[in-house]
Amino acid sequence: ICVKDSLQKLIAALHAPRIIWLMLPAGAATEDMIKRLSEVLSHGDFVIDGGNSFYQDSIRNYEFLKKKNIHF
Repeated sequence: ICVKDSLQKLIAALHAPRIIWLMLPAGAATEDMIKRLSEVLSHGDFVIDGGNSFYQDSIRNYEFLKKKNIHF
């Protein structure tokens, strides 16, 4: 399943807890995808940023997802 087809289809196809490994350019692309994922992931799911994000962006993403009980 390609993310561009439907992020919800992708998430629905995975067994919980879901582990999403992002390999995106640092910056806006990663930030946008993390926000989109936060809307469809559930408590206990995981997001791994495998890109080269700036450490302060990673801290911010951790805090953002933590509020939704999603591991980063």
